Amino acid sequence: LYDLVLARPGVRLEPVAELLPHALLPAGHRLAASASLRLADLAREPFVLIDLPHSREYFLSLFRQAGVAPAVAYEAGSLEMVRSLVANGLGVSLLTTRPAHAYSQDGGRLAVRRLRGRLAPQTIVLAQPAAAEFQSPLAAALAQAARAVIQPAASKG
Repeated sequence: LYDLVLARPGVRLEPVAELLPHALLPAGHRLAASASLRLADLAREPFVLIDLPHSREYFLSLFRQAGVAPAVAYEAGSLEMVRSLVANGLGVSLLTTRPAHAYSQDGGRLAVRRLRGRLAPQTIVLAQPAAAEFQSPLAAALAQAARAVIQPAASKG
């Protein structure tokens, strides 16, 4: 889970990884020629905003912290819709998750670029009941497996 306002009584949150945002561009976009970009570079382009609770606010807050505002052209309710809109040249975007390939589901090519500047990461956490009576060997095994998969994948970022 992304650690976005999850803290509450009775729930123990264990940070597993921190994901930094990256720029998502159509493969042939002029900004794709750069190895890294500033948020100000993206603010001048039509922007595809992920419209999921908390994620939307997280990405908008990055622009606010940089002193710029994105030119939101489209809002999408799924990561794959964002990736498809970008791959088809309808705008640029920001995401923290990075699939293993640089193609959208409809086959469009994408370019992923690092962002310059100090950016707040999204923290991935394991959420578990805090009370010992709700913890089980199965839950512990699941948490261990999640750590084993998420931590190496996040470090490749």
